[in-house]
Amino acid sequence: MVVHANHANEIDDEVNNALQKLAFAGVTVLNQSVLLRGVNDNANALIALSKRLFSSRVLPYYLHLLERTRSGSF
Repeated sequence: MVVHANHANEIDDEVNNALQKLAFAGVTVLNQSVLLRGVNDNANALIALSKRLFSSRVLPYYLHLLERTRSGSF
């Protein structure tokens, strides 16, 4: 199963408990994140997210990085 969390604060006790129940039931739980300016665009935020995921028995899996495009704005 793949979940989507971008910041450690998204994984509160209720979410943590649910994720651990899935893992203990034998479900492999992976996380995908999007690199977001001002949310998780520094090493400390990504480390905190990874630690919180590991403590919830979730493996950090994808970190999506948006590409600049000619018609897009960042």
